[in-house]
Amino acid sequence: MTYRHLRLFLQFLVTERKNGPAARAIKVSCMKGFFTFLYLEEKINHQIADRLFKPNMEQKLPVYLSQEECARFLDVIRDESRHSIRVSTIILVFLYTGIRLTELI
Repeated sequence: MTYRHLRLFLQFLVTERKNGPAARAIKVSCMKGFFTFLYLEEKINHQIADRLFKPNMEQKLPVYLSQEECARFLDVIRDESRHSIRVSTIILVFLYTGIRLTELI
């Protein structure tokens, strides 16, 4: 197996399998890990996957609420919740910081 074989495989993923950049990036990571393992176990002489690079992926723009949408959202929560202070506080922390739920808890 050579570097050329790996490149041909990645080309196959693009042309035949129609894999997107994210799927190809995962496969490159797996190949690098596998060939690093083989090298460390002294099954191969050199790491042939070192020169592989992950494909460039588009950065998705974040989705966020406008100020008016935030205000309407908070008005609904304050009116309909039994625990309005607690819920409003949690929602405000989410809106102002952008943290995930697991980071808040």
